[in-house]
Amino acid sequence: MNNILYIPSWYPNRTAPADGNFIKRLIEADARYDKVSVLFATPDPMLKAKYQIAVTDNNGYCEVIVYFRQVKGNSLFALPAKVFRRMGANRMGLKELKKCGVAPQLIHVQAALPAILYARRLSRRLNIPYLVTEHGIGYQLSEKKSLTDKLLFRFMKAAYAGAAVIVTVSRYLGEAMRNNGIKNDYRVIPNVVPLPDTPMPAGAAPPAKKRILHISTLAEVKNAHGIINAIKQVSLKRNDFELLVVSDTEEQKELKEYVNASGLNGGVVKFLPYIHDSSEILKLISSSSFMVLFSNYETFSVVLAESLWAGRPVVTSKCGGPEEFISPEFGLLVEPRDEKGLERAITTMLDTSSNYDPAKMRLFARTHFAPEVIGKRLCDLHNEILKGR
Repeated sequence: MNNILYIPSWYPNRTAPADGNFIKRLIEADARYDKVSVLFATPDPMLKAKYQIAVTDNNGYCEVIVYFRQVKGNSLFALPAKVFRRMGANRMGLKELKKCGVAPQLIHVQAALPAILYARRLSRRLNIPYLVTEHGIGYQLSEKKSLTDKLLFRFMKAAYAGAAVIVTVSRYLGEAMRNNGIKNDYRVIPNVVPLPDTPMPAGAAPPAKKRILHISTLAEVKNAHGIINAIKQVSLKRNDFELLVVSDTEEQKELKEYVNASGLNGGVVKFLPYIHDSSEILKLISSSSFMVLFSNYETFSVVLAESLWAGRPVVTSKCGGPEEFISPEFGLLVEPRDEKGLERAITTMLDTSSNYDPAKMRLFARTHFAPEVIGKRLCDLHNEILKGR
């Protein structure tokens, strides 16, 4: 078994319980095959002490989370203090990992910034390689205008160049990074879909209404307004459906106002607080007719992969990662921001969602996104890097 130290930029913690939950799933998948440990540092705005350490035996692997007092301000003068505080937290966390007997052979950074700042230094100090798995969408939106942005990008190019391998969750993301001049050996390993031990029930949409499901953060890039606009047009022609929006309650406020201003009524759009339990999310998807996503950009989309495992087709935009695994057998694709196209696709799917084969979708999800599949791919990659030293 190889000793792999994961240093993520996002990870579930007491200040953000759902932050980076997909990264934790990747680590848990790898823990089936490698001896893994986790080092995560994060600011806590409520912390009075400078640092606080939480050590957990998490399903057989050592997890160290170091909380540190937040440095206020966003000026260039505050930046060094922030970096210094985070570096100090990481050094303290490493000492705790050593107490757990952790002796890493390889560092695996999950989501480069800010974790790669410390990972790169630690790699040099321990004389061990590091690799990076990238999840973010910054490379599709990379207008590096300010001096700070340009300096950061120059540093990041050097940090990526030092990695043994760059892993992306989709070919789309890897190509975007290459187009920004980031050169390296690229591999694609998608995210994990948490599959329950027992098969998903067949599920059924409510008899009176067909349910369209949308799960997201409702950030601007998700284009939830575009979904509402399309739903409004569909609702003028038929009343046999509802749209259920699932997200954090705080994120729903603005969209609720937009729904009310659009004139939608009669309970066409409903809201549900975000569900953190993955098995409950799968049950909700299973009880729906289909999933809708209309993002401007996506590097992967865990919810669409979950929809396949639940045996439900999808309507999604061609926003990057999703079209790499959403084939005509699994749903309909439209152009980003094409609200008329989305309206037509929703109308079609309302009449045809039951024609899609749930068994095919589940088989695809299991063979491509199951923890044992992704964990083995991560382990094989780690072996390859260490054998090639």
